[in-house]
Amino acid sequence: MPRFAVSDMRFSGFAFERGLIILIALVIIMQSLVLSGSSSSLESDHLYIVGLSNVEQKTVSKVSVGYFGLCIRSGQSVDCKKDLKSLALSVGSGLSQTSMLKYADAYRSDVLFSGFLVGSIALSLICAILLATFPGWHEDEDEITGSIIDVKPFPSRPVVQVAHVCIIASEMFAFIAALWQHVSAATFIALINATDSIAKPHIGKIAVSFVWLSFGLLCLCHLGIWSIQVSMSVLDRLVSDGGSESEGEIAI
Repeated sequence: MPRFAVSDMRFSGFAFERGLIILIALVIIMQSLVLSGSSSSLESDHLYIVGLSNVEQKTVSKVSVGYFGLCIRSGQSVDCKKDLKSLALSVGSGLSQTSMLKYADAYRSDVLFSGFLVGSIALSLICAILLATFPGWHEDEDEITGSIIDVKPFPSRPVVQVAHVCIIASEMFAFIAALWQHVSAATFIALINATDSIAKPHIGKIAVSFVWLSFGLLCLCHLGIWSIQVSMSVLDRLVSDGGSESEGEIAI
């Protein structure tokens, strides 16, 4: 089995694919937080897609809209429910029928779509699992010198290809989700500004930052897996030129 000597770039045993797994984990965390923002499970109105502030009434000072719920803030108290009907049971039917809450619930139920983010999370998770199956570094005896060297076998080519396809699909889903969320929120804010003088809309900066940052990290992961494929192709060509037939190993 051919081995190719490279400089010591392992950073004390830290494998390149482990870095990609960490980036994917960050993506999954950020996308999950965006999905759970302003929902009854999180019970917080700090992470939301759009918010509506009441400039006249003090009963409800702010309404936050998330993918799976609504949050209303009255003074220092925050109440989060999955929809307007649940809020009506919690805060009273009269309060829940205010125009600000109806706007927020209509945007959540009719415009927001969580499927792209859920698909991106699932595909990213599959890619991370595949990356975790890559073989790591281990000690072996050099066939020529007899000395002990560190060896890293190449990962399975089909596994690398499937991981590459998964990260590309996840990247596309993340981009569509980020673009959909951004454009729909901007459109909703423009409509509220044009039709309602009581509600003051604003976009959720944290949610916007998280979806676009997760897309950027997925682009980095895409480049990382693509570089692994290119490296394998180059080394395979070197093996073919040297008259060998089997998969190689990187040795230090």
